[in-house]
Amino acid sequence: MAMIKIYRFAYYDPLLKHDRMSLDFATGDAIAERHGTIFAETERSVDEGIVRDDGTVRAADIPPREVAEEHRWVPPQGGSRSSRGSLPRS
Repeated sequence: MAMIKIYRFAYYDPLLKHDRMSLDFATGDAIAERHGTIFAETERSVDEGIVRDDGTVRAADIPPREVAEEHRWVPPQGGSRSSRGSLPRS
């Protein structure tokens, strides 16, 4: 399937009577229909199969971003955590 760009966005909440940031994501067209404002720095590319018919994507449905190999955390080598700081046995 094709990849599609989605964003978090600001929208007017009539209950709170002010703008708020969305928790979920949406396509640019869906945000425009809601008179929202796109937060460009939140852009993600996802498979179009997870986009709902109304152009929204639940944040929980988005797969995690790939972590670059040079930034991946690697646990320290050499013994278990429980052996650190233990006293020698007599």
